[in-house]
Amino acid sequence: MAIGSARAQPDPRAHPAGLAAARARGRSGGRKPKPGEMQAREIKALLREPEIQVADVARRYGVS
Repeated sequence: MAIGSARAQPDPRAHPAGLAAARARGRSGGRKPKPGEMQAREIKALLREPEIQVADVARRYGVS
C-alpha cells in the first residue's frame, strides 16, 4: 500500500466554503495584482537612481 493512497479525497465544496469564510472575516483570497503599467514605469525610474535602494522601492510599493 502506498503512503499517499490512504489519504481521503478532497471535498470540492470545501474550497469555495473556505474562501467565503475568509471573506466573512475580512480576508480576500488569491494573489495580489501586479503593478500597473504606470507603477512599473515609476519603479523602473526609481531603480535607476543610484542612491535609492531596491528594498526601499519594494517596501514603498508593497512588493517583494
